[in-house]
Amino acid sequence: MYTLLLILAAFLTYRLVYLQIAYDMDDRIESIVKAKPSKDYIEPSRGTILSSDGRLLATSVPNYSLYMDCTVRHKEFKEKGDKGAKMEQEWIDSARVLCQELPKFFPEKNSDEYFRMIKEARYKESTPGRKHKKLGENVDYNTLQQIKKLPLFNQGSNRGGLIVEEKLDRQYPYGSLGRTVIGYTKEDKYKGLEGKFDATLRGQRGWRWIRHTDRKMKVTDNDSTRVDSNDGLDLRTTLNIDLQDITDRALRETIGTDSLIVGGVAIVMEVETGAIRAMVNLKRDSYGHLGETYNYAVAHADNPGSVFKLATLMNCIEDGYVKGLDQTIPTNHGRIANLPEDKHIGDYERETRRSEISILHGLEISSNYVFAYLAMNNYRQDPEKFYDHLYRYKFGETYADFDLEGMTGGRLRTKDQPGWVPTDLGTTAYGYSMQQTPLHIITFYNAIANGGKMMMPYLVESFETEGRVVEKRGPRVLNASICSKATADTLRRGLVSVTQHGTGSNVKGAVALVAGKTGTARGTLTKEDSKTRAGMDTDSDGRRKYTGTYVGFFPAENPKYTMLVTVYTGLTRTVYYGGNKPAITVRKVVNGLCSMDPYWREDIKQTGGVPTMSSRPAEGESGIVPDVMGLGLKDAIYAIENAGYRCDFEGVGHVTAQSIKAGTELKAGNIIKITLK
Repeated sequence: MYTLLLILAAFLTYRLVYLQIAYDMDDRIESIVKAKPSKDYIEPSRGTILSSDGRLLATSVPNYSLYMDCTVRHKEFKEKGDKGAKMEQEWIDSARVLCQELPKFFPEKNSDEYFRMIKEARYKESTPGRKHKKLGENVDYNTLQQIKKLPLFNQGSNRGGLIVEEKLDRQYPYGSLGRTVIGYTKEDKYKGLEGKFDATLRGQRGWRWIRHTDRKMKVTDNDSTRVDSNDGLDLRTTLNIDLQDITDRALRETIGTDSLIVGGVAIVMEVETGAIRAMVNLKRDSYGHLGETYNYAVAHADNPGSVFKLATLMNCIEDGYVKGLDQTIPTNHGRIANLPEDKHIGDYERETRRSEISILHGLEISSNYVFAYLAMNNYRQDPEKFYDHLYRYKFGETYADFDLEGMTGGRLRTKDQPGWVPTDLGTTAYGYSMQQTPLHIITFYNAIANGGKMMMPYLVESFETEGRVVEKRGPRVLNASICSKATADTLRRGLVSVTQHGTGSNVKGAVALVAGKTGTARGTLTKEDSKTRAGMDTDSDGRRKYTGTYVGFFPAENPKYTMLVTVYTGLTRTVYYGGNKPAITVRKVVNGLCSMDPYWREDIKQTGGVPTMSSRPAEGESGIVPDVMGLGLKDAIYAIENAGYRCDFEGVGHVTAQSIKAGTELKAGNIIKITLK
């Protein structure tokens, strides 16, 4: 035994020396055994975007492109002679059956065309790109599993030739609804929340070192380092997708058929927190279709018009120049020193021959004269004081760290800026000589609804992973007090009067009482509108662009939501007032929201024949039909079966009818049918 072990050791030593020095390995084996490791990246899963109640707004799902290696095993079969020829024929027969099934999944070709494609790729060696033939793309997981059961493909990729390329496809279950907010991913370009929080949603890519086997499989090289990927976090938004849908439909219904309106925006904000519950941005394309392609709410700043008058009134109340809404000012036939005559109030004054007008009535009829007078009369000597208030209301600022990219801060033309003239104080008072976004306007009105506390508007509630909150975002204060609560209450009473007696009467019929203000402004022309009149408000044909706005909050007595609707027109001679289409849209949304939210549902009035609900026991005497009127289902069944009968029922609620009158003598085992409502 010792001698045998000695001989074996000598032989092994010889073989080791031989393999290390003299052995010449086959190139194919060497490429497998000595394959160099390569770096393989591990892609993380992109996080989903959720509505406030957890419904999917954006999610990534696997998507597959399928190819076929038509030459698989062909060389192997050729090397086996007659046996290989038989195996080749069996492969071809299976391919013929496969081609009978492929048109069910990929109807671009019929079965004969698929079979011809496979044979040509398999046997015509000189055909460029002969090896891999594309079958189809955008295949979902369930379809892929069905395809893998087809002849040939059920043998695996090395024998059947099926090649599967997987990629993650971003899907949006609600289509275009809210897409300017949710955003999109396309060719490495990201918009909306998808773009702003791309790094958080994308996660962190990992990597590993791999080697390829002789069967073209990837195996991990465990001798090398490995870094695991971190999947992206889920993003929960503040959006209420039902309210988003209501708002979207209301705006489309109102402006859809009016080709003069080129776009519109509608925003619903929660008063207490500043959470944006709906944000709709519709822009008309060259074909006249409205789509979510441009975010007016944060990116478009223009003259806000008369909705800005409330800021002027707030200034005057806070500084003590206006003691109450019943306070009056002289009309002066609509003329203000150093300010051109306001035609609206001038015509109104000449018709009524009033010498005075109250602040409240000026607010109701949206008098430019009244608010220009308040600004010029009280702040002419100290315009900085007027503008300091506006900066305190955050006009002209870009909200720091807002949840969407591309927000413009708007512009205030103040005394320190070039081009300012004293008359700008008066025009600013009624919403001109400045540019503000719809988001600035609604944030200001939301602060009034909130008793003077200005909340930061926001769209992201939290970041989560597998339902667990990783980072909680939410309400933030922009300004703890832009005005006193008394001032906010005074302004709220004035806005209610605008709805009930003034320019906002189109909202008067809403289910909830709305406090709001209308605004109409002429837009500034661009070079696209008129090369010779750019920067002015009227082109050479007398046409103008209008911005019509309604903004307010409801229910007025205890505000829960603030809402703004603004529509933008192309060049037209027709004036588009904020009290028209914008106000009508607000009314539709308020009614839709009230019907959806039990907060505003009215109590059911006693108009139906509801049976009296008594607390009597559910008893039944054998052989006598029991009285089950007014009982619940369980008690009724108990009474009927206790009396020896079987029960059949329909409806829900309490018993309102029974098929056999109570007290009737009836043999046991009969069926008694009851109806519940």
